Amino acid sequence: MRILLVDDDSRLRQAMKRFLASSSLPIDTIDEAADGQEALLTLRAAPADLILTDLEMPRMDGLTLVRRLRAAGDPTPIILITAHTDPRAIRLAIRAGADTYIPKPINPDLLAEKIQQALAHPCWSAKNRVAAPLH
Repeated sequence: MRILLVDDDSRLRQAMKRFLASSSLPIDTIDEAADGQEALLTLRAAPADLILTDLEMPRMDGLTLVRRLRAAGDPTPIILITAHTDPRAIRLAIRAGADTYIPKPINPDLLAEKIQQALAHPCWSAKNRVAAPLH
């Protein structure tokens, strides 16, 4: 499984990468991007099986990234990671196509649980996914 971590905080990306690498999840590759624009470029080169993205980032935020991916027909599960406590912002992201969210600071057990739930859903199976070109 290939995971894409999208967050402008490199320390948080590294901490999540260490956690994921040491978890029992079947992860082969963990890619990183500092914002939504970099994430789109990374996904063009190597599609992910799961995307973990922050909401607030420079250049392209997580909400715009979710909208772009869903508009392109990309069904990859997206877990939003946010420090937002405003339920309106979270609802907006879920309506845009994020599958679920995790509040910051990140609880590693909750992160693992959300990843397992996302990957267990039949329509998100990597075998059934059809990659759509990103524009």
